[in-house]
Amino acid sequence: MSYSFSFVVPTKAQAKVRAALEMAKVVDGNVQPQHAQDMPAAIAAAHAMIDLLADDQTKHVAVSVSGWIQWQWVQDNPAFVPLTGTNVSVSASLVAPVTPAE
Repeated sequence: MSYSFSFVVPTKAQAKVRAALEMAKVVDGNVQPQHAQDMPAAIAAAHAMIDLLADDQTKHVAVSVSGWIQWQWVQDNPAFVPLTGTNVSVSASLVAPVTPAE
């Protein structure tokens, strides 16, 4: 089961909040509840990459996160998903400010 999202926001602080919100969307609403297990690691990875960026008030922050998990199905207890593989990939970069389309 995989996910991906990307966004551009004005500040590093906003990028960290948005990364957590986007990951929560993956899990919430029973879209992909199994990702509750790797959500903390994915958010931590995104925050770590965002923190590495220079502080530059003239730039916006672009973030892209994708990942997947694999597991062995347990028919007697589908809420318990023992993971057999995980992956997360994060990129973060400073970009020219994005202006809203008019």
